[in-house]
Amino acid sequence: LDGEERRDYREATINIHQVKPVSDSVSVIIYSNSFKKDHDTLKVVKVNDEWLVDFKYLFQHSSDTLETNVSLNADSLP
Repeated sequence: LDGEERRDYREATINIHQVKPVSDSVSVIIYSNSFKKDHDTLKVVKVNDEWLVDFKYLFQHSSDTLETNVSLNADSLP
């Protein structure tokens, strides 16, 4: 990354576009940053009153979506 691009990332903010609760302890979040503006998804899981990111979910789908055909099975939970 060149200096200008690094600065743009450093100054970027996170924009939350959608949050889909899957259960009491699982949600899928669609977000982007203010620099690149590309939408991405995250799966968060509540474990012992802490919200954790399920990084395996990042590799279980090919596009950013909230559609129900996305795999959110118990095998991907910590």
